Amino acid sequence: RNKTDIQRWQRVIIRALSELMNNKKFISISLFAYAFLIIFISHLQMNDSGQGFIKINDKVLHMSEYFILGILSVRYIMVVLGKKPAQSYFLTFVCCALFAVTDEIHQGFVGYFDSGIFGGIRNPDLFDFFADSSGIAVSLFVIYFYRNSRKNSKYIREQNDWRKENYKN
Repeated sequence: RNKTDIQRWQRVIIRALSELMNNKKFISISLFAYAFLIIFISHLQMNDSGQGFIKINDKVLHMSEYFILGILSVRYIMVVLGKKPAQSYFLTFVCCALFAVTDEIHQGFVGYFDSGIFGGIRNPDLFDFFADSSGIAVSLFVIYFYRNSRKNSKYIREQNDWRKENYKN
């Protein structure tokens, strides 16, 4: 194949992914499915994460899962709710931090009739909350710097021009 065919296919793939990432239904389903996954994993009756089949530090797992939640939440608030970036960052941090608090409290009730602070197998941990909050904050910094570093790039201008042409009201 020649170079122009490959470039054409690359543009088609990039445009398709761009449309998917701006699809409000896809963004909403992704966020709520991921939040449900976090709740489901938190409800599993296991001792501290990082033990068993996954040998990763507990705090790294917490940061990673809330890093992803932060990215999905910012996208939801910006695209679906139509908020400005600064508002989106603030709302994302507040909402995700509240979700982290309720998740930690929820863990105290997992396996309620066994042992634990609240009578459960798993216990809420303030340091888990700090790891969750750190993951959210890192995701917001990554998104902020990514958006600002690409703001004036030729690729972004081309994508915006393409959207204007193809999504005329």
